[in-house]
Amino acid sequence: MTCQPNVCSLVLTTSEGSITSPGYPGNYMNNLNCTYVIMGVRPTQIITININELDLEDCFSCDCDWLIIGNDSKICRKTSLHKTYTFRDRFVIQFETDVNVTGRGFTIQYSIAMDTHDNCTTTLTASEGVITSPGYPENYINSLNCRYVIVGDGDTKIITVELEELDLEATTNCAFDSLIIDDGPILCYPITFSKTYVFQDRFVMAFRSDGSNTRRGFKIRYSIGMDAQDNCTISHIKTSGQISTPCSSCTNCTNTIIGSGKLQTLTLDFVSVNFTNNPNCDAGWFTIDGGQKICTSIPFRTTYAFFGSVDIVTYSGDPSVVSCGGFVVNYVIQDTCSTTLTASEGVITSPVYPGIPTNYLSCTYVIVGDGHTQIIAIDLLKINLNYCSGHGYGCNCDWLIIDDGPELCSPTTFHKTYVLQDRFIIKFRTDYRSSSTGFKIHYAVGNDTNDTWISTHTNTSGLISTPSSSCSCAYNNCTNTIIGSGKLQTLTLDFVSLNLTTRPSCDAGWFTIDGGQKICTSTPFKTTYAFFGSVDIVANGEDTVTHSCGGLDVNYVIQDTCSTTLTASEGVITSPVYPGIHTDYLSCTYVIVGDGHTQIIAIDLLKINLDYCYNRGYGCSCDWLIIDDGPKLCSPTTFHKIYVFRDKFIIKFRTDYSSSSRGFKIHYAVGNDTIDTCTSTHSKTSGQISSPSASRNCTLNDYINTIIGSGKLQTLILDFVSLNFTTSPNCDAGWFTIDGGQKICTSTPFMTTYAFFGSIDIVTHGGDRSGSLFDGFVVNYAVQGNICDINITLNNCNMTFTASEGEITSPVYPGIQTSYLSCMYIIVGDGQSQVIAINLLKMDLARNSGCDNDWLIIGEGPKLCNSTTFHKTYVFRDRFIVKFRTAYDTSSRGFWLYYSVGKDTNDICTATHTNTSGQITAPCSSCNCTYNNCTNTIIGSGKLQTLTLDFVSLNFTTSPNCDFGWFTIDGGPKICTETTFKTTYAFFGSVDIVTNSGECSIEPCGGFVVNYAVQDVNNNLLVYSTNSGQLIGPSFPGTYPYYLADSTYIIVGHFPPQNLTLDITLTTYSSGSCSYNRLTLNSTEDLCNEGIYRRTYLVEDNFTIEFSCQYSSDFLIHYEKEDIIKGKTHM
Repeated sequence: MTCQPNVCSLVLTTSEGSITSPGYPGNYMNNLNCTYVIMGVRPTQIITININELDLEDCFSCDCDWLIIGNDSKICRKTSLHKTYTFRDRFVIQFETDVNVTGRGFTIQYSIAMDTHDNCTTTLTASEGVITSPGYPENYINSLNCRYVIVGDGDTKIITVELEELDLEATTNCAFDSLIIDDGPILCYPITFSKTYVFQDRFVMAFRSDGSNTRRGFKIRYSIGMDAQDNCTISHIKTSGQISTPCSSCTNCTNTIIGSGKLQTLTLDFVSVNFTNNPNCDAGWFTIDGGQKICTSIPFRTTYAFFGSVDIVTYSGDPSVVSCGGFVVNYVIQDTCSTTLTASEGVITSPVYPGIPTNYLSCTYVIVGDGHTQIIAIDLLKINLNYCSGHGYGCNCDWLIIDDGPELCSPTTFHKTYVLQDRFIIKFRTDYRSSSTGFKIHYAVGNDTNDTWISTHTNTSGLISTPSSSCSCAYNNCTNTIIGSGKLQTLTLDFVSLNLTTRPSCDAGWFTIDGGQKICTSTPFKTTYAFFGSVDIVANGEDTVTHSCGGLDVNYVIQDTCSTTLTASEGVITSPVYPGIHTDYLSCTYVIVGDGHTQIIAIDLLKINLDYCYNRGYGCSCDWLIIDDGPKLCSPTTFHKIYVFRDKFIIKFRTDYSSSSRGFKIHYAVGNDTIDTCTSTHSKTSGQISSPSASRNCTLNDYINTIIGSGKLQTLILDFVSLNFTTSPNCDAGWFTIDGGQKICTSTPFMTTYAFFGSIDIVTHGGDRSGSLFDGFVVNYAVQGNICDINITLNNCNMTFTASEGEITSPVYPGIQTSYLSCMYIIVGDGQSQVIAINLLKMDLARNSGCDNDWLIIGEGPKLCNSTTFHKTYVFRDRFIVKFRTAYDTSSRGFWLYYSVGKDTNDICTATHTNTSGQITAPCSSCNCTYNNCTNTIIGSGKLQTLTLDFVSLNFTTSPNCDFGWFTIDGGPKICTETTFKTTYAFFGSVDIVTNSGECSIEPCGGFVVNYAVQDVNNNLLVYSTNSGQLIGPSFPGTYPYYLADSTYIIVGHFPPQNLTLDITLTTYSSGSCSYNRLTLNSTEDLCNEGIYRRTYLVEDNFTIEFSCQYSSDFLIHYEKEDIIKGKTHM
């Protein structure tokens, strides 16, 4: 026998070559697991892949033998492929085979070329210039890794950097796309600034993008030498010094303090200030880092976190009117806000506390120990941080970590005791949007200064007894402090002896655990706490009547978290202290150990009661339970599921900082399913099931066929090829159910699809032997490894579309959707800017507050969940993404949409406009358009924006029915006029202007000339300066957001007065008051209830509409202004 070498996992460094399966052109071997890594040589390159032959074992879902190219899905069927990919450091191809059946394998040709878009690693020698992201102002591409190096001459130079635009894919921690200037913080959120830096040999900027979602990018202007903004600028490059502002002729004199480029802190001590204090500071002022004007004569001290530079701009006043104002300030620059503390006691606060700390802080406070084991008491006196409550994810914005404890961000206070030796560390971070006052901590190393009657316990287990001397404790009574590692841990307390008198007020003695309620009982009990730092047991043992002392004996055990390993074949798992209220910051892992062989485990979820963030609209982002590899569970449910495992089966449980629920209870059994002796289990990914007549003998839940999946969210296709049931209203002659659904009794074959995790039960009752024949069925089933890898004929879920047009539907549409769907549909572009038209033909989802259960997102648009239809046009390059989600209790039909890449298939007379401003002319040739007439589509970014239309020329005949020509805006009423006007629309995606220029044989062709401008919505403030327009809520139509930031809309008025007419459609949740949602009309009227309203006002000033939304609510307003003297205004 000749052994064939397994040349299987290779690293290829050449720019072109071939890859073949082991043994090709002979058959490959079984049990292969091959990885081919093609290395890149540039930050971004293009690779072209040609599959010349593919001959593998063809299994359903490609679960036997398969090939994966890059990040594509598995392939196994005979095919040829020519495809181009973009990659950075390396490109991976994976090949895997199972234990039987082989084929010839594959042969692949590859070639690497430089990405022509990647003009992004650049060296600049000019003393000034402009740097932009690749393709700017069009979107940059994916997988970029760019470095821009500005070269110096070795001498110390000043460089001014103006960031004029930053538009990146923004996420928490800037994990996707980012820009770094010099050694500054990572930037990704929209921001503009002018900063000054110092450099010698080179000044570096780095830009990177990930593999998805792109934006316009950035534009930077730089200048080496004197700050080009102001000839009165003085630069200070030392880390400390003194600045004086003398009387001078400079109108705005700027002192620029320049740091290292990294995040640093600047302390400013204004020892002398000479300004006249008045409301407008019109007698002289100064500003710090672009802040408010300051005019005072009172010295003060302040601290700023900054990167790059800080400008102090001074206007000393008019010397001819008042004496010149000025100041003397001592400044000190320090690297970040980190501090080392050697005192045994002190106070630590965030920078400028109780003022608002600045953005991008990264502070570390180190309390130094003496090397021996010491106790340190921490009193968190105040914490006020931005904890992202509007996002439902907690502590992703600002946070505080004490020792190795959890991230803290929500308002709380506590007293904790820790153990330290060399050093004790506290960390503090803020992101780009800090607007809170920070924190204040008192610490004391050594004995706890709070109480001379404190006993500390640093062992991980032990016995605590409260002696009669506890009667004498004077401060917080007698305290026993159990000290942990500082990390999140669990403490089990077993009170084996209690000597306290039970009374309603516990006035005969009591104790508390971790600041909880008073306990006075003589009944032993056992409890568990999740904690970090320490837990105090405070006891007051004195009976004020008998003056006898009560006490307790408790055994305690500290364990790292609440994780548990279970070796029994059957048991119950509950959350800590179930059915009591569990504590915050739990992170529990329960491991059921197997014997290494394939085993079945039955899981009964008997109870789940968690905080599932319904009020914040994000579901399962607060507390959650994961069984095996299934989805996060948090909403109330019960089920019986069967899984397959070998070495270990894992259940995970998490709670956040705001837990107030009872947790969960699970029963598990390894081996045979203890629920029913009449259960057959099917663990293969495909097969056939027949329900025999023996099923009638099963007495519990009838006969059960259990199809077992991987534990992850998957899909199950059931093809009932034969059915032998008698159809009757109550199915009393025999029936079956699928996954606990309705009884089915039919003789008609059918096919259906389910999304599931764990297992699905088909329960059969075969009929009554005395009254009928045994009924049954034959079904072919197939389990697919990913929830949305359904064959295209069955409405695929996670799918890539390369055709230029097609339909996309939710799984099993128009059937009822299943739960826990998470689908992504990717329409692939060619890398160039393209137009895609989306027709949403049908949408039937569970309408709910915030669209937090079921929702659809098209492109970068809002979540949609209300029934709606529309036609929108978008622009994209590499890929256009549609996302679809369902929750646990879906009972809707889903969606149906049609897409077309390139020319809008709705109309051969469609012109698309992708610039943010321009002019559109509707010529006479538009008369020839036969479908929806002639359409001009103005395309936005996909987000909520405003569109201003200024019709400077109109040539239409006015008639009641507009039968001599007309146009519409965004599907509105027909317009036929020769009177010019200006209007504003709020929109997302696109706006269509549809024109019918009339019958040219009867009347001259009508048309128009319109100037348009698209603008982004900033700070939730929209300004309308036109004579008519449309206002929409932040998500109208089709979606309900949760806890939106309040929005303000201003319709600009002027003199003489005008009539303003508002037609309002308000969709809202109403509780009988305006407590939750409110639409306020010019501070005179609040609308809260759903309905249609018309209001008319006489206005000469700006008219303000304010929208406040906490629960599901939105609105649509059409407005029109009319001059009360001259008729309609012309602006």
